[in-house]
Order: sequence, then C-alpha cells, then structure tokens
Amino acid sequence: MRIGNYEGNQLVFADKTAVNERMILRHFGYAPKGIPAIVPTQLWRTEWWSLLPAYSLDRFLDNPLIIKGAVMGELFK
Repeated sequence: MRIGNYEGNQLVFADKTAVNERMILRHFGYAPKGIPAIVPTQLWRTEWWSLLPAYSLDRFLDNPLIIKGAVMGELFK
C-alpha cells in the first residue's frame, strides 16, 4: 500500500527510546592539548528500560509501552 492512500489523521507514529543508569556518565572531558582526557569509571551492569510512545498528528496516544529490556519484533507489532 502507498502512504498517499491515507489521510493524515489515519496515521500513527512510534518512536522507541531506551535508557539505563549508565547514560548519565560523561563520554567527553577536558584535558590540556596533547593529553587524552581520561575519566576512570566503574563498570557495572544496570537494568535497561525501553519506552515506546505512539502519537498521531494532534496528540500522544494514551498508555505508552514501558518495559524492562528491549522492544523486539513481535512485541513491537
């Protein structure tokens, strides 16, 4: 089917995002020229959360999908 066969108010859009506690860590830092910026951090595993909101042209749909883990194929459908 072609998207041109639909009116704008018939479309729903989804945008998946994910987060864990490690996302607050710095990925860049300051150091004098010629010296690498090294920031020691502890390695640890944290829970991964996925958020899948859906929205139409005029609003977000109620009850976004929020789960622990990743959103994969069948769950996305």
